[in-house]
Amino acid sequence: MDGKKDPPTASSGHPMETKKRLGKKKRNRDCEEEPPTKKKSPCIISDPTDSHRTTPKKLDNNPRTGEFPPRPMVREVTAPPRLDHFIFHKELGSGSYGKVFLASHPSNGKHVALKIVKKRLLLEDSRRSVLVERRALEVTAHSHVFTHCYATFQTEDYVFYAMEYITGGELRNFMDRRAPCDMETTRFISAEIVCGLQYLHGRGVIHRDLKPENILMDTTGHIKISDFGLAALNIFGNKKMRDRAGTAGYMAPEVMCMNPYNASVDYFSFGVILYELVVGRYPFYKGGNSARIRRSIRQLQYPEDMSSTIRSILEGLFCKSCNQRQQFCDAIRNHSFFEGVNWEEAEEGILCPPYIMDPTPADDYNETIPLDVVLWEEEEEDKSPISPEDERLFCGFSFTSHKWR
Repeated sequence: MDGKKDPPTASSGHPMETKKRLGKKKRNRDCEEEPPTKKKSPCIISDPTDSHRTTPKKLDNNPRTGEFPPRPMVREVTAPPRLDHFIFHKELGSGSYGKVFLASHPSNGKHVALKIVKKRLLLEDSRRSVLVERRALEVTAHSHVFTHCYATFQTEDYVFYAMEYITGGELRNFMDRRAPCDMETTRFISAEIVCGLQYLHGRGVIHRDLKPENILMDTTGHIKISDFGLAALNIFGNKKMRDRAGTAGYMAPEVMCMNPYNASVDYFSFGVILYELVVGRYPFYKGGNSARIRRSIRQLQYPEDMSSTIRSILEGLFCKSCNQRQQFCDAIRNHSFFEGVNWEEAEEGILCPPYIMDPTPADDYNETIPLDVVLWEEEEEDKSPISPEDERLFCGFSFTSHKWR
């Protein structure tokens, strides 16, 4: 969901229909013929056929006055979002699979980053993983270290993610302004990244595309890991992957060579980010030649003035053996680099950042973008229809978080 960045490669990916189609009757979206499940998560409504109406609490009258207390001013949104519910204000970024727009929802006043992904691109990339990002977002819904997804929905040609709008910018922008960073800044950001990776890996999720462009920062300086389009799910125990996924320059060597790998590939990516935070530049060959990247990884030179503590943790994160790297990262909280970190506070998101974020310019919500500009289409003759079989792959895609309502 980031703009102007190296295109990722993977077996899974991201990205409406034209304005004239909005009024047409749509085909079945989320298996409406199937009855809703009886057990529902307290946080997620996983099927749009479920009733989204909530029974309001009965207000007890005041025993002294006999009057009912005033109703809260916040409006409750009882229906799942639709495309025509949103007002679009500006484009936030674009990638190989879709675009992200700043949008507002008049019914509840929320501002969201609405990610728009083309179904055809997802199907062309990997038919088996069209629901990966949606499921990963459900896994991360209860952690502050990740961008929250309010809702997902779909049309005939597109899928949509209504994401939490993070106004502090990307970690890349932060590093461009401030790197090389001091030890306290580097330690704080690294500790929150470690909390995020351990949360993911403990739930069987490998991010596989961790990079500064996919780490956002809120206005106070806390990080938010985003973009799970290349994630791998249900990777537990000794299970390993072999497919090539990620962004060149942040991939571990075993991923580039398509050798078996485990969750430690995310820690290699974290090592690249840590090096950039400390040194202020990228550590390896920066180009598209994979062989030269691998050679530069083997021949990495550390600055002479780098502290032994920083070098020690980087050497562990850049370990060539994914199994040895995993063993090192299993005990990473005990490394001297993280001395003094209160990990409980880091996990709860209550550590105070040791820096003050630069003020961000206010967004102009008076400007609007027409829907026919937001939705981009191929020429009709170049557009292949999505088969009913492929449409069924998107069954269960739509959900609505309790935070949306």
